[in-house]
Amino acid sequence: MFGRGYCYNDQELESLLEDNALLDYAAHYWGHHACGHAEETCKGMVLDFLHDNAKVASASQVLLVDSRFQFLRYSQMFPKDFLGMHMASFFGLQQTINSELEKGAKPDWKDSNGRTPLSWGAQNGHEAVVRMLLAQDDVDVDLKDNNGRTPLSWATENRHEAVVRLLLEQDDVDVNSKDINGRTPLLWAAENGHEAVVRLLLTQDDVDVNSKDINHWTALSLAVQNKHEMVVRLLLAQDNVDANSQDMNGQTLLSWASDNGHEAVVRLLLARGDVDANSRDSNSWTPLLWAVENKHEAVVRLLLMQDNVDVNSKASNGQTPLSLAVDNGHEAVVRLLLAHNDICHDQTFSHDHSHDPRSRDPSPDERLAIKNLISSHKLYCPSKVRLETLSRFRLYIQHTFPPIMPMAGRSVSNRSLSFLFMTLSVLLCFIVVISRTKTTIEYPSINLVLYSYTPNEELDSWQIVLAQLTSFLEP
Repeated sequence: MFGRGYCYNDQELESLLEDNALLDYAAHYWGHHACGHAEETCKGMVLDFLHDNAKVASASQVLLVDSRFQFLRYSQMFPKDFLGMHMASFFGLQQTINSELEKGAKPDWKDSNGRTPLSWGAQNGHEAVVRMLLAQDDVDVDLKDNNGRTPLSWATENRHEAVVRLLLEQDDVDVNSKDINGRTPLLWAAENGHEAVVRLLLTQDDVDVNSKDINHWTALSLAVQNKHEMVVRLLLAQDNVDANSQDMNGQTLLSWASDNGHEAVVRLLLARGDVDANSRDSNSWTPLLWAVENKHEAVVRLLLMQDNVDVNSKASNGQTPLSLAVDNGHEAVVRLLLAHNDICHDQTFSHDHSHDPRSRDPSPDERLAIKNLISSHKLYCPSKVRLETLSRFRLYIQHTFPPIMPMAGRSVSNRSLSFLFMTLSVLLCFIVVISRTKTTIEYPSINLVLYSYTPNEELDSWQIVLAQLTSFLEP
């Protein structure tokens, strides 16, 4: 059964596993049972098995196929040409590998994914096997697989400090080797928070601490994103590290730390003195905007303590830290912002969560608290207006009075304006009746605000209409 090799389709593999209940366990753990003191006893049986390429192919398919993701032809997602030397290195069978090398086995034989026995041994942290393979004159320590990854890359990702140390002792190892995604060993170690491995890599004189992957993420970027504070400390201690590095979306380290609410990392970055607290990403979002958006009160407090922070910074969608906090119902953050000396009170609250799907509508209690705060600071926040009503009103004006819409420098005629204002008067009466309230013009400058509180509050009808009219008649 197993001598036929690997299965050629998903159904065949599933049937094989169903008919042989212990096959999955045997394929994954036989090597662990055979290594150590038991290896000397069963070495003969192990060698017989590893010399049978068909059986190795069948076992490697069960071992390396990830059955959690059963998409079409998932059963074929494993390396072919995975031979006995690869299998022995995978499980760390030292005596078996030594016997094979004495018989002339090639230490650099590649499977169909371009991986060698050294690559598999390094990935799984088998120090003795790696040492034995490195002792071979014809082994290439920097041989890349099909994904551009070297044995050092695999060892650093998987936290194998002893193996990393062995590989770094090789004169011809490239500590800055990049895979197809631009990742170096240092980036892999930093992303996974391997402090000891990062320390080893940083001892190399030629290590590039600012190397970027295809997303323009550096080792420091990945450590910040993944909240690895100790790794961040190690990298920030490097004299040539770029603490203002931006990724492909323009986000800096401080922006990521603020976005994720990493107070300790934000403190570390701000303590440097050379970090730009007002850095903007591709959407003009600053670290303060990210911290406000995600309700990270402690981070907001830290950022507001910076002398040069722009508390009124605007994103490309017009949002400011204060308007964002109001729209999201973050009362504590609103209080912090209003207490800042440089806060601008002439702001618009749009209740627009289109930028971040994580945002939620504020509760009625939050709305009331925010309204009271805004009122106490004399901020302009008109009452409830249904967005669909305004949309219909805009469409009505646009379709009913197309001649008055400014086009390519043409002016608005007096007759059209007279006709427009007559119609507007009728519309205003209609709005006033619906709102059941007295309408007044209280503000010299029109600043349309759409924010929902309760359905029975007064409706500033004249302001809404004039604001719409102003936007229509702008040159």
